Amino acid sequence: MINSTVKTEKRAIEIISAELEFNGLSLEDGIIESTTVTCECGETNAIRWSDTLGNSDKLLIVGICDCCGDDDAFVGDVLEIR
Repeated sequence: MINSTVKTEKRAIEIISAELEFNGLSLEDGIIESTTVTCECGETNAIRWSDTLGNSDKLLIVGICDCCGDDDAFVGDVLEIR
């Protein structure tokens, strides 16, 4: 699957944080890890948040690519929720 991405890690964390806050959670309720996803350019870095406290079964992923990424992209286009 080809993911839409953001340009910076800072923006990726902002998106994940906002989604968690919307659901009554915070970054501290889980763990942030580096992973990879496929974007328009090929394989790229991504940030993944997973719950470590058992408050949610969500896994949130945002890809980061300085070539095809767009920090102004719609959250729904760049946030993958599993």
